[in-house]
Amino acid sequence: MRWLQLVLGLICMMAISSQQYTWTLFTKPLSTELGVKLPELQLTFSILIVLQTFLSPLQGYLVDRFGPRFLISAGTLASGASWMLASHARTLTELYLSYGLLGGIGTGIVYIGAEVEAGAAAPQDRVRRRRAERVADRLPRASRQA
Repeated sequence: MRWLQLVLGLICMMAISSQQYTWTLFTKPLSTELGVKLPELQLTFSILIVLQTFLSPLQGYLVDRFGPRFLISAGTLASGASWMLASHARTLTELYLSYGLLGGIGTGIVYIGAEVEAGAAAPQDRVRRRRAERVADRLPRASRQA
């Protein structure tokens, strides 16, 4: 059962990883559409990355407290909602709040939850556990290179 949860966590990570790895595809059209300069627009991505990274300890605590299934589900929903809301953003502030804030929190929760699951998949063996964590970390990168 733990390995199934690991695989499902990896699928969730692949589903939400596009927020990080496709951002540059949208910068030129968004800059034109919103009538803003690139540095102002790039703050959106900075918000996403900072929140995803620096909220990790809190997200790890929440995963431990409420369980990875609930948190990964919530993170996936938040990430998807951020895409939908960002697609309707008409101002830079709306983009900051939808793509940056909500997306950063959502993707961070999924990444942390999947890492927790990767560690739980092989608790009795440090080498296998670390290997599973590396796979969980690298699979989204490999999927975007394919």
